[in-house]
Amino acid sequence: MRTGLTLLATLAGCAPKHVPSHLQVGPQEPTVVAEPPASLEAAVAQLTEGDPLVRRPAAHDPTWWGDQGDTAPIAAWSSMVGSGRPSRSSLDALETAWPGTVAVPLARGARLAQLEVDLPAAPADDSGDRALALWLGSVTVAPRPGPSDVRPPLGWLGTAQSTPREGLLEVMEQDVLLGWLSSPAIPLAPVEAAMVAGTYDRLRARPEGALITARAKGGRDAAAGATGAEALRRATHLALVRVAADRPAQQDKAQRLAKGIATELGLEASANPLPVLLQQGWDALLADAADDRSSGLALVTVAAQRLSGSRLTGPPESLDRIATLRQATGWHTDVEPYAWAWRLIAAKDALDQLTISEEDQRSTVAFPLVADIIVGESRGRVPLSLLLQQRLGPAASLAITRGLGSPDGTSPQDALSALSTHIHALCGARPEAPLPDPAWHPAVARICAE
Repeated sequence: MRTGLTLLATLAGCAPKHVPSHLQVGPQEPTVVAEPPASLEAAVAQLTEGDPLVRRPAAHDPTWWGDQGDTAPIAAWSSMVGSGRPSRSSLDALETAWPGTVAVPLARGARLAQLEVDLPAAPADDSGDRALALWLGSVTVAPRPGPSDVRPPLGWLGTAQSTPREGLLEVMEQDVLLGWLSSPAIPLAPVEAAMVAGTYDRLRARPEGALITARAKGGRDAAAGATGAEALRRATHLALVRVAADRPAQQDKAQRLAKGIATELGLEASANPLPVLLQQGWDALLADAADDRSSGLALVTVAAQRLSGSRLTGPPESLDRIATLRQATGWHTDVEPYAWAWRLIAAKDALDQLTISEEDQRSTVAFPLVADIIVGESRGRVPLSLLLQQRLGPAASLAITRGLGSPDGTSPQDALSALSTHIHALCGARPEAPLPDPAWHPAVARICAE
């Protein structure tokens, strides 16, 4: 069990020894503030006092925050939480109404706070897990499991180091941190200051926390930013060539490209160079995080790491990877082609995985990726049931066709056709800006011609 998740033990009814306030993992009592904030940064400092995850900040009266300018989203949040426990739908509405503002982490922090309240009372069985999953904000849950729901409700969130419920907490903490990165206009110095070393090391260790810290500290290194962008460009090229390789000759070309990059990087010829390229890109972009373009590319990089399975920290199947790619495009116009390419890679990978599983008549683990695509592209919810399937049967096919906006269908071919249609829509929505690398074009053309 991860030491950073001792909160779960407390919520489950354990009785740990007293821990000094400066070492506690949970939110501390905020300091009483006498004056309304004079700026957005001052408002964020008040909200994050004692807890960067903004689970239970002092709401005050809406007039405290002001109803004009960049603090208006906070006043909207204050109006909601001041009336009592907010509903899931109201928190969803708040985030939708105020995208790219402080309302996003506030809504997610409130959702996390409600999960922490509900978790110790939830039965330690599938019914309890199904009820807790509702707080994700990205799934709908039927009253009863379907006949083909063969996987545990939260089984897709567990890892070798954490239980499914711990994974749920990790995902929701991750979502709050991503909320702080909704826009370059959100001041992050107060958030970084609230991530007190020794108390919130687990947050600092996550990529979102590291990016918040790097931006708050004003790190600028144009040369590192260029190096990071180059590493991401090469990683994206390799991923495109691989996912576009449907024929033996194309697969041989992809293997030769990977072997050449691995040799250049000093790896064994048979090693996979993609994780190394992405890590190099991440490290370099982090050094230039005060630059909006570099931060946007860093968000693309961490999403690419999670999509490719090369980011080992955090839950591997969180349903925020495509949403992170879309979020990154708001940071700088140069970011959009990279984010679009990885959305295309994810969609083609999902189609390939499901196609192969159907041809070989075997189970698949592609449904979390498909659900991620539906949530990220439609900005809606997906039935939890989709994540609990093993085969592309009627329930999964119906969820996929509906989620991707195709006519309702219950056959595997209906679902595969919906994914193909989605890929064609992505190809039609190709960014107007030129792709960063002409070498991407042949792979993109093959994917879009299918």
